Formats: sequence, structure tokens, C-alpha cells
Amino acid sequence: MEECPEMKADVMRRSRNIGLKSEFVRSVPMSRTVLIDGAPETIRLNEETWANLADIAGRESMSRDRICGLVRERLQPGHSMESAIRVFVLAYYRAAAQPYLNARGAAAGRQA
Repeated sequence: MEECPEMKADVMRRSRNIGLKSEFVRSVPMSRTVLIDGAPETIRLNEETWANLADIAGRESMSRDRICGLVRERLQPGHSMESAIRVFVLAYYRAAAQPYLNARGAAAGRQA
């Protein structure tokens, strides 16, 4: 895939606007052990994803291990647990933002 300088500049501008720091892009993966159905499993994710997982666990009054267990239950054969957790975190926050995005889109439609 060819890199587009304009797109890269736009992504960097948008990331600064929402408070993302450049360190986030270079975040180092960290291994942690979670218990899934009583069995330890080592998972390697970047620090920001671990923090987001802890935030979601707090919001849902669940343990990080329980959330990882729920992700494991839905994991398709041949897919990585790490990727599934990253997709889960993204989907969670996207679903949480959806009412805001819908309201914003409706307001933009009324202005047109």
C-alpha cells in the first residue's frame, strides 16, 4: 500500500486534536497473565490497550480476567487473542460513542 503524505498529515492532526500523544504510536507491548476459566494465559498488548481494558472492566463492574474470558468465548479458531482484545476495545468505545456520533450527524444534517 502506497503511503499518502496528505492522509498521514490529516491523521496526525486529528490525533493531536483528540489528545493522542506520539508516544502512543510507539507504545511497547507488555505481557500480562490473565486467568481464563481458572487457567493462566499470557497476553501481550501495548500499555494503552491494557489501560483501556482496565477502564472497561471498571465501567462494567467486571474483572479484567472476566472480560478476557468473554472475548475468548467469542474467539474464532485460528485468530489471536491479542487481536480479538484490541478489536473488542475498539468496538466497545465505538458503541459508547455512537449516541454522540448520531446526535452530531443529525445536527450537521439540520444545518445543511
